[in-house]
Amino acid sequence: MPKVLAPVLVVHENGQPARALISCAPTIVIGRGQDCDLVLPDPSVDERHAAIKAVGGKHVLDDLESDGGVLVDGRRVEFHVLKPGDRIQIGAFQVEYLEQETEATSASGVKPMGWKMDVIAYRELVERQGSIRPDIGRKLAATIISEDDPTQSWRPDERMAFGSEGVPVEGLGAGAEVIWNGRAHVINRLGWRSSVSVNGQVADSHVLVPGDRFQVGKSRFRYG
Repeated sequence: MPKVLAPVLVVHENGQPARALISCAPTIVIGRGQDCDLVLPDPSVDERHAAIKAVGGKHVLDDLESDGGVLVDGRRVEFHVLKPGDRIQIGAFQVEYLEQETEATSASGVKPMGWKMDVIAYRELVERQGSIRPDIGRKLAATIISEDDPTQSWRPDERMAFGSEGVPVEGLGAGAEVIWNGRAHVINRLGWRSSVSVNGQVADSHVLVPGDRFQVGKSRFRYG
């Protein structure tokens, strides 16, 4: 029986076990609509938001002119050749891309398999393919890294403070906090003398997505 490389799309939802869609179909449509192959039921997701297409032995992510756009590892993309470990942000969801070799059936080589991966199988697949991290859910997976000293990193979890009461930062009166709002991590400026910027833009409050770079006072950090 011929073998094909099937995409594995692992959906991370806050507080929920990871679930995975495995399919050899040439096109996988992702969106809020019930006719999509991967349904992400949230208003932040378009009816037909994005698609993953088999092209020349690779799988390509295609933004279907969505309102909210598609991010891969924090960068907005229209087209992107996927590799194992890529994190796709679609609305409120993170979808991790992995690959698994499987048998093809029928002349078309299509063997739809649907939802069939449990957490243990997911962790084993992550370990084999060297995915960026095996944690379940965005809250647990988030990391803040110092760009001034990359050897320093922290897990923000529910709340992480910057300034006199938390991670030391340079700058008189500089202060901020990163809190979990139930769906995402948000950075808030603390104190009227403090300065906070995200991706080069001054911000009082900002919902963080993987890849964001922020500065508190003169100290620089990256959220991933």
